Amino acid sequence: MFGEKKGFIVIAVVLVTCALLFCNANAVVEAQPASTTLTPTTSNSSLAANRNATPTVKPASTTLTATTSNSTPAVKQSSTVSNPLTPTTITLTTNTTTPAANQSFTLSGTLTANNTPLPGKLITLGRTDPSGTWSAANTTTTDANGTYTFTRSESTQGVYTYQAVFAGDTYAPANSAVSLTVGTLTPTTSNSSLAANRNATPTVKPASTTLTATTSNSTPAVKQSSTVSNPLTPTTITLTTNTTTPAANQSFTLSGTLTANNTPLPGKLITLGRTDPSGTWSAANTTTTDANGTYTFTRSESTQGVYTYQAVFAGDTYAPANAVVTLTVGTVTPTTITLTTNTTTPAANQSFTLSGTLTANNTPLPGKTIALGRTDPSGTWSAANTTT
Repeated sequence: MFGEKKGFIVIAVVLVTCALLFCNANAVVEAQPASTTLTPTTSNSSLAANRNATPTVKPASTTLTATTSNSTPAVKQSSTVSNPLTPTTITLTTNTTTPAANQSFTLSGTLTANNTPLPGKLITLGRTDPSGTWSAANTTTTDANGTYTFTRSESTQGVYTYQAVFAGDTYAPANSAVSLTVGTLTPTTSNSSLAANRNATPTVKPASTTLTATTSNSTPAVKQSSTVSNPLTPTTITLTTNTTTPAANQSFTLSGTLTANNTPLPGKLITLGRTDPSGTWSAANTTTTDANGTYTFTRSESTQGVYTYQAVFAGDTYAPANAVVTLTVGTVTPTTITLTTNTTTPAANQSFTLSGTLTANNTPLPGKTIALGRTDPSGTWSAANTTT
């Protein structure tokens, strides 16, 4: 009788042991998430045999931290993004630097970043006319190869400066300039000699028009047609700076000489044009050439970046002229900006936050304006908001 009881006891112990082993096996299997091939990690050296434990899963380029509890695990994402604007280069060339008045010419170039073409970018064509007045002449968009083309003509003779301006987006702004001279006046005459008729009364018109002579006699009139042209004397203007890399708020000079056939032109008005780092042009100052035909402007800039200056002589009895110089203000201190979000997969119309920190050499930078750029699913970029 005792032997039979002992046998039942042994069988019961074996069954309990098998049940416990089966439960432990289930706990280990459930700790492996079926939806990922990443190896889960915990704070212990071995996997906890707790069916509520949630492993830490790390997707590329972010850091997710999972905590284990009996409730739903909290997931916090922290991503450090250093995102300075990528430098760009824009070129600008013309098929002719001396088009005739009303002759079509092309202005074309390419926008690149690190030698990679940038398609679909807005290019603005700035135009400075012979009087020194700047205007936005046209806009276009770069093609698949990063190239752009403008076709223009000018009806008024003189020196024109054109600027191709990329205002920037997720890429840094850039601009380039080219100058051309429209029209070359050449005197022409349709007859080789003037009609010798004492009664001929010419119709006198200002220079660069057609003169027609007629007679009041019954004798057949001798008719002369003559085109008289009075081209302006060509001029040359120079522009130099004492430094191409001034510090912010450091004074620098822009100076040059205005001449005609190597002869200095005193008492002539010179306008200084200024294109700032955003591509905006303005007339910064005016002055008059001295007895030696020279002029000088003294300036300083408080904002760092690339500036282009133009010295413009609008012309009078002498032809217009202009010259350009570019300089870089300041030495930019490298900065690092971080950007994090509380969720990378918000539902439509669900609020989410975007936050981060701006530092320079690990030192926080207070009071700085931060612009939030937004690129939508179609690839269109816009400035969504600003803060400090």
